[in-house]
Amino acid sequence: MSINDSLRMPITYLLSPREVEKMMDVSRSTLQRLRKEPGFPEPVYITERTIRFYPDEITAFIEARKGVRS
Repeated sequence: MSINDSLRMPITYLLSPREVEKMMDVSRSTLQRLRKEPGFPEPVYITERTIRFYPDEITAFIEARKGVRS
């Protein structure tokens, strides 16, 4: 892939954990608990301590959970 090809690749906006918390209307501790559940999207590691999430994966997780209300 040339430099010009990489410049033409679409840029995907990634969500921070705080943005995911707001999007899901949950606390930090609830997000940490949800991350341990099977099916929760894996984070993208930007650095060793900085993670982000793909918005479409978070949206799909939320949609899948809509029917799982107790």
